[in-house]
Amino acid sequence: MKIKNKVAIITGASSGLGKSLALELAGRGAGVCLLARSEPKLKKIKKEIENSGGKSIICPLDIRNSEEVKVAIKTIHNFFSKIDILINCAGVYTQGSFTDHSTDQINHLIDTNLKGTLFFTHAVLPYMQKLNFGHIVNIISTAGKLPKRNQTLYSTTKFALHGFHQNLQRELKPTRIKTTAIYPSKMNTALYKNAKVKKKMKNYLDPEDVARLIADCIDQPQNLIVDDLTIKRN
Repeated sequence: MKIKNKVAIITGASSGLGKSLALELAGRGAGVCLLARSEPKLKKIKKEIENSGGKSIICPLDIRNSEEVKVAIKTIHNFFSKIDILINCAGVYTQGSFTDHSTDQINHLIDTNLKGTLFFTHAVLPYMQKLNFGHIVNIISTAGKLPKRNQTLYSTTKFALHGFHQNLQRELKPTRIKTTAIYPSKMNTALYKNAKVKKKMKNYLDPEDVARLIADCIDQPQNLIVDDLTIKRN
């Protein structure tokens, strides 16, 4: 679909790739709904978008809470009367051996990386199905395709998302609802800085570059679709 005048929901929009996606889609004429936990950060991005002539609303919430997700989606739909695009971008990263992680850390990664995506897709899909139109983009990771050293827990959540996406793709194939999976390698964002990644992050992907590629995948005629895209640094 063409992005201009469409309504896009972006989770994890307060920083990193989510923020870059919000700015990119707003720049292409979409009304963007910014979702994350940090209201101050969302307000700052909303102001940046509006100062550039774009349109946006914010919905601070915890994506791990299914009831908060349902309320947010209903509020967004009531405001715009439609939902065209969902980008499941929110996620957390960790590294280290599996046994180094506590039970709380296991739950945190599963609830954020996997359940958050499931909750949002589950809440948005009925609105898209009613109009038989929409585009769901799942930001996964190259860690969802290939095992990664010292990333057993993180990679497991991404492999689960990979499986979810493939099955959802098959389920929605007879409809006009598109699905795209994005598999980026590591990006120069706070996601990895917060995990204290020791490698030089200057060699990581730039989130603005990745956002442009993802937007290009969405911004296509209705009869074309990018099923999945792996993004690595050359």
